[in-house]
Amino acid sequence: MFCRNCIPNLYNKFVKMGYTDWNSESYIWMFELEWMQTEDVINYKYDENESMEILPFAFTGHGDKWVFVNNNTCEPYIGLCYLEDTEGFYYAKNFEDAIIKNVLEFVSSSSFYVNEKDAESYEMSEDELQFYLEKYSNNFTGLIKPKYIKLIDSLRKKKLKKYKDNYCEWYALLSLDEADEIMKTYLDFCIMNKSFIWHQ
Repeated sequence: MFCRNCIPNLYNKFVKMGYTDWNSESYIWMFELEWMQTEDVINYKYDENESMEILPFAFTGHGDKWVFVNNNTCEPYIGLCYLEDTEGFYYAKNFEDAIIKNVLEFVSSSSFYVNEKDAESYEMSEDELQFYLEKYSNNFTGLIKPKYIKLIDSLRKKKLKKYKDNYCEWYALLSLDEADEIMKTYLDFCIMNKSFIWHQ
């Protein structure tokens, strides 16, 4: 069973500073992550057959669950549980690394446009992208490792480039391979992307 006393200290600091509160001016938007309200995390009611080794703290836009995964420490793993599957996968070894991985996935995603007239409704401009990176750098300074702040600041110096694969092309700050290489360098986690059962 996941112990509520093992919620990561960094997450608790986010809550205290208003970063997870939709109604706060300090709210921090993250890529494909919608924070649950604090009382809903603390008082989470498990579904029938849902593993009590996890504790959800956020959702994706599709309703999939971002979760703390019990590892018998106060730095639980971070997992992502898909609603249509009984398995989730390990996303990061702790909450801090999950934040950085999320930023790297954001800047390498197909979420940006260069020409507004060609933009899709879900895409944002380079100025909006830089706004979020600046906010991450400013708000996370003193909370996460200095090397992670330097990484975010290095991303702020980049410009959108066109990337493509066999299926599509998109604008991003990093290619998928570049983002993967940075993750391997910074976010060592031997069971990253391996699965676990979250729902019977």
